[in-house]
Parts: sequence; structure tokens; C-alpha cells
Amino acid sequence: MKNIAITALFFLSACAAVPTTTVRTLDEKASVTVIAKDLREASITVDRGVAFTLTEKDLDKFRFGVLGVRNSARENSDAYTFQVDPGKREIQINLADGTSVNRVVLVSSGQNEEIELE
Repeated sequence: MKNIAITALFFLSACAAVPTTTVRTLDEKASVTVIAKDLREASITVDRGVAFTLTEKDLDKFRFGVLGVRNSARENSDAYTFQVDPGKREIQINLADGTSVNRVVLVSSGQNEEIELE
């Protein structure tokens, strides 16, 4: 009888496992999107660090519409999105035509900040 009680106690204790919880979150990366009529050969510098030059294959067409309906003057502009660390960022954009634009943006975690050049 003592063996049965010990065996039952052993099996009952095995059933009392510690519960675990898995948490899944959305992407918390911060990013900046630069939108302009022509971004080919543009140079972008973040926080006075290393500059990178955009080529045709880096660019996307800015599309903001439902089912292909155009609803923005920015439609078909060039767009380039890049990730940054959250916080205050100084962005310098030098376009191929010699135009230089400096912007300071505050980007929170999970946020995309847009810089539109006209």
C-alpha cells in the first residue's frame, strides 16, 4: 500500500509542471522613408555617419492606394526606406541635381517617419 501511495504521489507531482508563456510582438524596428520625384544617385547620411548612394535597384515606387486607385500627388514618386535606431536622427539627403536637404526627425520604436522632398 505504501508503494502505491508513493507511486501515485510521483505521478501527481509530474503533472504539476511549471506553465510557460510565449510572447510574440510586432516588428519594433524604427525606419525612415525618403520620398522624392527622383532619388537615383542620391546620397543619404544618417547622423553624420557613413553616406550611402542610391541606385535604381534600391528604389521603390511610392504607392498609396487601395486596389490600385491613385489618391495622392506622391503616387509614382521614388521611395527609399531604411532602418535607424530609435531616437533623434539627423538625416542629410544630397540629390543628383545638387540639392541638399537636412532634416532632424524623432523616430520611436516601431515607427516609420516619412521625409517628402518636392
